[in-house]
Amino acid sequence: KRNGAKAPKNYTLGFGDEITISIFGSSYFQKTFQVSEFGILNLGPQFGHLKITGMPFKSVEKLLRARFSRGFDLSKNTFDLSLSYGRNISINIVGEVNNPGTYSMSALNNAFHALVAAGGPTEIGSIRNVKVYRSGNMVETIDFYKFFINPEGFKIAFLQDGDFLIVPAIMNLVSTSGSFKREMNFEILPNETLQNLVDLSGGFSTNSYDKKIKIFRKTDQEKIIIDIESK
Repeated sequence: KRNGAKAPKNYTLGFGDEITISIFGSSYFQKTFQVSEFGILNLGPQFGHLKITGMPFKSVEKLLRARFSRGFDLSKNTFDLSLSYGRNISINIVGEVNNPGTYSMSALNNAFHALVAAGGPTEIGSIRNVKVYRSGNMVETIDFYKFFINPEGFKIAFLQDGDFLIVPAIMNLVSTSGSFKREMNFEILPNETLQNLVDLSGGFSTNSYDKKIKIFRKTDQEKIIIDIESK
């Protein structure tokens, strides 16, 4: 995908990606380089080779700035690094998604984009315990609630060619109603408490009587009502 845009800071560069280095001010330099299959940038005879395997875009930018400072006075010039071409990768999405399968997409897409491409989770699909497997090993567990609550502060993982994105079934689903600011179903993790549920619900509305909270719980044999003091 041609874009010529700034890649996200946590984007991992890989084979096939092309980056463009621009230096302008008292000097002018602009050139595009491709990441080799060995994860190396060949910067020419003046600046040599740079191995960037597994490095995020932010770290690569820092290394390149240091390398090009050997030939340019960057106190008098602006240094800019952009991703001019993003490679395509193949991702396997399985489990509780509406359209499981293998998807080809730009590596600039993160795990959330991949989940959307697969039609999102089913009614029983977890979005708090999504797992990324790479070469047979689990490399990340993603809690998308953290992204929904704080989209600016939460960095969703980027995927690599051949990754498996696995969406398991929800283990614990709780519904809120009454004077909660958000009345909806919430997926609650095993180590979370009633206070976590209140926080996810946005707290109580201003006109609520929150001295007591009722919990309705169904078992195989009976329905249980539990009164909880809010304190």
